[in-house]
Amino acid sequence: MYSVSTMDIESLFPGVVLLHSFLTKRQQILMVQDVQKSREYNRPVSSQYPGSNYTKIVSFHTKAQADIVPSSFQTISSEATALAHTVDDSIPEEHQGIYCTATMYDSIYGKLGAHCDNISGWVVLFSLGCSAEYFVKMPRKNRKRFTFKSGDVLIYNGSSGLKVRKSIEKINTGSCPSFLPFSVSDKHIDLQFRSKSNTTVRRNIRTVPIIKKSKKVVQSAVAIIPPERFWGPIQDIRRDYDKAYQRWMPHINLLYPFIPDTKFISIKEKLTEALYEIPSFEMGLNNFSHFTFRNGDCSLHLTPETKANSLNKLQSLLGDLFPHCTELSNKGENGYNGHLTVGQFNINDPTMESFQKDWSPINFTVDKIYLISRTGDSPFEVKEEIELGPKFGEINPNEILVEPHWNDEPIYEDISEDETSSYSEEESDSGNDTFMPSSVYSRPNSRVDLSGTYHHDLITKKVKTWLKKMSKKQQNLPKLSSKLASAIKQFCSYRILVIQVEYILFILESNEIISISGDIFRLNDDFDDQRRISDDPELDPIQNETVERCFQWIISNKYLPSTVEGLKNSIRQLCSVKMQVDPRIIMNRLQQDKFVEINAYSEKMEYFPKKSDA
Repeated sequence: MYSVSTMDIESLFPGVVLLHSFLTKRQQILMVQDVQKSREYNRPVSSQYPGSNYTKIVSFHTKAQADIVPSSFQTISSEATALAHTVDDSIPEEHQGIYCTATMYDSIYGKLGAHCDNISGWVVLFSLGCSAEYFVKMPRKNRKRFTFKSGDVLIYNGSSGLKVRKSIEKINTGSCPSFLPFSVSDKHIDLQFRSKSNTTVRRNIRTVPIIKKSKKVVQSAVAIIPPERFWGPIQDIRRDYDKAYQRWMPHINLLYPFIPDTKFISIKEKLTEALYEIPSFEMGLNNFSHFTFRNGDCSLHLTPETKANSLNKLQSLLGDLFPHCTELSNKGENGYNGHLTVGQFNINDPTMESFQKDWSPINFTVDKIYLISRTGDSPFEVKEEIELGPKFGEINPNEILVEPHWNDEPIYEDISEDETSSYSEEESDSGNDTFMPSSVYSRPNSRVDLSGTYHHDLITKKVKTWLKKMSKKQQNLPKLSSKLASAIKQFCSYRILVIQVEYILFILESNEIISISGDIFRLNDDFDDQRRISDDPELDPIQNETVERCFQWIISNKYLPSTVEGLKNSIRQLCSVKMQVDPRIIMNRLQQDKFVEINAYSEKMEYFPKKSDA
């Protein structure tokens, strides 16, 4: 459809391509009309970032809201990446947009402050209406300025590791093409499609090492450590058979040996920023395997199981960040082979087979890695925790994410006042709630509310307390706003339940998937495992997705808990998602409260500025 010879394709940087005059006049008209129609499904949100003035008028999750997202958006974005791939093969030929947003800028006051998206995934950005004066910059490269005209397309990857920095300095008044509707004659619209976080980033966009060369020691490592609640059965084996039982906790090494722990503090900020592009993932420890040695002995271990090769991707990125610590990647012919050692045996020892027969699978979320070290003969200890990025596909990362709260009315309608007299939402949220008979519950009569800002206040309060403590201890505070934004990320993420556990149990029981008697439940044999049970119109899309995820988990899991309480604990993990608040929003709150002042040109910070006497 598009010819390279008739179009100006400009490669601004590796992985950043600008397509001039990509959209035809008819396509621009249709896209503007589709944006205007889509506005009826969205509530406009004004910018809250310092130095920016815009309104987000459209925001879709293209899978959860597929029935109302114009199909033309998706088709044209794929055509754009296919064309960009011809001049830069780091850009994927196919683009599957998951998040769609439209942002409107007024021709007089519209602007966008310089920023990095810090969200993984390829972005296809269409320009509609008035032209905008853009600049784009990457580390150690001169900024590129260009006029982003109606019909142009910008393609780039928004991950924190690549640091593509962009800004709109002004909107050109009177530059809107005359064939577009009058409603956008004084507006500029950025229509954006962002793909999932696991979209391939080719290695010619190289990850910049944090440390290229340094002393390595066997007294430190980077590792994944299962939650302590799962240690019991692992330690029962290691206590008798693992010679390293006293020295190591249950762990899966990612980098070993590693740099001395005296450098942990200095690398923490950069490592946290780099790993933000790796989303949290699920891991299973369900099967045993072994490494065989020449003398006939072997090392028995649990083999980590993940989807989409998530463990190896994480380890590969760490190897790029610390290229001198890649011994584990070069040990065997197949590269890195993650494992959790449980003991050493003779290859013919029948004891090893008994472990598999008696083993209950372990499944948990890997949402952080650990920097560990030891001194002398003491055991390894955790010195630093580094969080991974949020799980994409569950919540739109282009939105400011805040914790949902339920409406004031009970989430379940009372059927019998006598039977529910002892029930309260406080008990339910406490984690000690007891499952009640299914006759007590009807469908939820309230939805998850993502629009509130209550938790912005809580996070801002925590950040203020932290800054005050740092100041009292006379510790150095970040001097630049970008450094402060990185420092307060630790306060900006948390996990929440998107739907109450009792409702999931009610759905499973009412659909005759499980039967409950006291604290014991069983999986019924005669249910239809091909149907969907998550089509309740009273639920939000993310809630229906959670119901379906729980259903698929329970019918495919061979090793279900034996009690209702154990089932509830497992379902609670499936119903929780990791939420992320943009640190820039919290910084804006700090400025509004006169807690900090930020120089718009130099980014220098002044803390606790004194109020003027005037």
